Amino acid sequence: MKRGKMSRSFVYTPEHWESEVKRYLFARLDSLWKNLPGNENEILDFLQALTLSPNDIEWLALLYHISRTEGAQQFLVEEAPGKLSSLTRARESRLLRDRKPRGRILWERTIIERRWRRDNQVFVLDCPSKTPNTPENMLLKLYVEEVFNKARSYRGRETEDIRLLSEILVSCEEMLSSTYLKNITTTTEATARMIAQTSRNRRKLYARLHELWVEYEKAILQRDLKAIKEMLAVGWLAPLLKRNTDYLFELFVLVSVINSVEEFVFSRSALTKKSRFGLVRRDGSRLVAIIEGDNWVGEVSFNRSPENLFDVGVTGSLYKTLLNLYNGLSGTSRRPDVAVRIKVRENSKEIRLIVEVKNTEPESSYSSDSLYKAIGYLKDFESIWKMNDQKPKIVLTFPYGISPQYVNAEDWLNQDIAIISGDISTWFLRILNKITVNILR
Repeated sequence: MKRGKMSRSFVYTPEHWESEVKRYLFARLDSLWKNLPGNENEILDFLQALTLSPNDIEWLALLYHISRTEGAQQFLVEEAPGKLSSLTRARESRLLRDRKPRGRILWERTIIERRWRRDNQVFVLDCPSKTPNTPENMLLKLYVEEVFNKARSYRGRETEDIRLLSEILVSCEEMLSSTYLKNITTTTEATARMIAQTSRNRRKLYARLHELWVEYEKAILQRDLKAIKEMLAVGWLAPLLKRNTDYLFELFVLVSVINSVEEFVFSRSALTKKSRFGLVRRDGSRLVAIIEGDNWVGEVSFNRSPENLFDVGVTGSLYKTLLNLYNGLSGTSRRPDVAVRIKVRENSKEIRLIVEVKNTEPESSYSSDSLYKAIGYLKDFESIWKMNDQKPKIVLTFPYGISPQYVNAEDWLNQDIAIISGDISTWFLRILNKITVNILR
């Protein structure tokens, strides 16, 4: 068998981890947006830790503005199109210079026009017809045009969720080509009068328009980081990182595992292919991802005790049990970085994996100590696999430099612990496929 060596050209660097995490963040904006407190003060740190460029921040803000609960997608696709025929209308007026005008004189507007034009023979007359060309409708048309043009400018980005923009583009184009918006004056910026008039209008359509315009103007047009922070604080992957490569590698491994589980489940499904995502929280998340297929369901948790994801029976954590037997000792159940459960619906069997993340150099004493810690997990949570002699049970991940001596042999996959580095997604998928052979026997 040929020995497998990790080429330096395949070393995965913090720059690669960062790009993968960014790609994941942009791709997962169809996630469940949960209103969980506690991460408001860290979002700016998170954005800055990923060194997002102004364009990246604008793109992130636009996608969230579109996809959030009661966001632009709901407004522009579901709400506004059906209400164009009943837009607010106002009586038309016309400007006339005449000593003895005929008709109803609008004295308030006449006085304003006379002051501005310095002409006391100018009158503003009320007309019997009505027009949709009101300040609030001008703001509506401007908002539709703004979102349409901005979404179209980002259409070429390589992201899985570019489909988020498709419905928006189609709906905006249809509204802009309708007679309802065509007859409204086009403007290139929102005036104070347009915004004020919209905020005063009691109809729900305009209340929603005012809320969305204010958010869009601050977060996207002005790229106000404070506005973006406030917008994202109510639901997003919670900030995990500061400029710390340990945290960055941890999140990279989490992303890689989720991608592998998704590929594993979807490749075995012809009909159902559905992914749902929750927040990654600094203090742990019971479920970060739920991935459903026809017969397989994958679940991924982060920084939580396996007891929260698996049925560990009466014994639970051996470490915790021993602590409870003595005075003078204290501690909590150990929490591996990532835990994975994949359920097979037809026979109720499960794949159960614990993933430990170590950002350390190969051949260092710390890397060897990490292996010993993984062996400790095997004993601590042995009840997890009591009914299932699955191999591997624990996956230990490193940045680079560690690989099986014989990559085409199965010996390393027949152990309770598998160690992988570099292309975590590919290696982890191989582990899942190996386990499946035993599960389905």
